[in-house]
Amino acid sequence: MSFTRTSSGLTNNSLFYGVDLIIYTEGGNKSYTADEVLRGAGSEQSVDIKFWSNVLVKHGLTSNIKFKALGSKTCAKEICRLLSEGEIENVAVAVDSDLDDFIGVKIDSPFVLYTKGYSWENDVYRNDLVKDQIESLIFKNGLEERYKYIVDKAFCDLGSKSKTLINVEIMFRLNGVKLITACNGERFFDSRRNPSFNRKQLSRLIRDNKEQLARPIFVPEYDNNLCSFRYCYGKLVEAMSISLISYICRTMAGFGALPKEFIVAAMIERYARSLEVNKDPYYQAMVNRMLAA
Repeated sequence: MSFTRTSSGLTNNSLFYGVDLIIYTEGGNKSYTADEVLRGAGSEQSVDIKFWSNVLVKHGLTSNIKFKALGSKTCAKEICRLLSEGEIENVAVAVDSDLDDFIGVKIDSPFVLYTKGYSWENDVYRNDLVKDQIESLIFKNGLEERYKYIVDKAFCDLGSKSKTLINVEIMFRLNGVKLITACNGERFFDSRRNPSFNRKQLSRLIRDNKEQLARPIFVPEYDNNLCSFRYCYGKLVEAMSISLISYICRTMAGFGALPKEFIVAAMIERYARSLEVNKDPYYQAMVNRMLAA
């Protein structure tokens, strides 16, 4: 059975799979065009699917659901547009908030789901959960205070820089350039040393791209309440956290290199378990709104 390139084809996709709702996410190992998605394409495996499936189920979305990953946010935005215009049903889209709270537009629909912060990494890689993850890996009864201090210091340091990082990124975004968010987070952290944000890398990045800024340069203005650690580029938070886990496990227990995929999966599971104890009001309200729609 094939689907035509129509919005009705996407709506009927849920019937094809025998589910109540199809939720599209970003991520996956391939990016699809909107036309391909309208014909039923999409990956069934991605980190984003693992995150969103845990979050939605833990907060009470018990419908019969199928997840598909679209790859890029470009395609996701097109599906969001169809949803906002009422062209499709039985579909939801889960996407990163990115910097849309500052310089973008968020679609107001119960079936367009945004992460609480920049991306899912900002939820998963919390200070306390990183410490818990390290404790679960080492062969000691608890994490020594000096290593707790290393984790605290790294999170505090990145948090203190978050407003500057957001300002710099927005200035470049307003000129059509992705700067920090075009890089992988590992560029700014080194798990072989005590993990801390590499300011030299940021200075070099700005220097190499400053000619792309239109003059005069304006510092962005926005509600300061929005500017917090949760809106820091998620890949930086992830890279720092993975560097901390790798560095401390190697230093304390003599571990070799830990596969990134292993740490990512373990951290998402740890975050999901934390939701069993303390629901997140942001995601709870999101699920409640979906159920009421």
